[in-house]
Amino acid sequence: MRYCSDMKSKYKVRTIVCARCGKTSTKRRRDGQRFCSLECYRASPKPERKTGSERQCGTCGKAIWVRPSAEKPVNYCSVACFNKAQSKKIQYACKVCGSLFTWSPSRVKQHDPTYCSVACRTVCPEWKRNAAIAGNLAQQNAKKPTSLELAGCALLDALGVEYQTQVLICDKFTVDVLVPERNLVIQWDGDYWHGYGGAKDERQKKRVQLDKSQDAYMRKAGYTVLRFWEHEVKQEGDSVSENIRKAIQ
Repeated sequence: MRYCSDMKSKYKVRTIVCARCGKTSTKRRRDGQRFCSLECYRASPKPERKTGSERQCGTCGKAIWVRPSAEKPVNYCSVACFNKAQSKKIQYACKVCGSLFTWSPSRVKQHDPTYCSVACRTVCPEWKRNAAIAGNLAQQNAKKPTSLELAGCALLDALGVEYQTQVLICDKFTVDVLVPERNLVIQWDGDYWHGYGGAKDERQKKRVQLDKSQDAYMRKAGYTVLRFWEHEVKQEGDSVSENIRKAIQ
């Protein structure tokens, strides 16, 4: 309320004679104003003006008067000119609908400029596939290693083998271990989940079929695939180590 009353006391309807053009005007204005418009104020002789300097707008080149406190290396006459100068947007074409759109470099750092909108992104089959793979990898990496994986990696450490765990192969599935120098894939198969001694239920049968199809795909892609049963890794470590040693020689 105090603010409103102060504004009313400062800005009242006043009639003045413009100090530059001599025009008489009546409107709500602050006490002490001597010019009828901003144009007259800017065009008035310097003694009639406040301190400052004349500059050029950094975008359109228009002459502007800048107070000392507002002086910058580059000044602008309006917000529109400032935004235009700051904008360094890059044009892209949407992969799905083909429409053209512009994004700033800062936005590109945070989002994929392949698509113009979330709607176009979510209908793209390639994005759906990559999102599913990324989700599976994140879920896999969030899990703690099983006792079987720890035992298998201990054998590799003893051999001094350089390897990676939980690696995406052929952009299709994740393997337990990859030895990059030899294109060697090692899978640690749980006795129950992978159907040791013969698949007994539907879940085991599906897992066995998936293992076979993955092995065939990886071999066709140039990978050597080794699979070891859980009881072999935990009870026959020397034999498993020897087989791995032969594969990497």
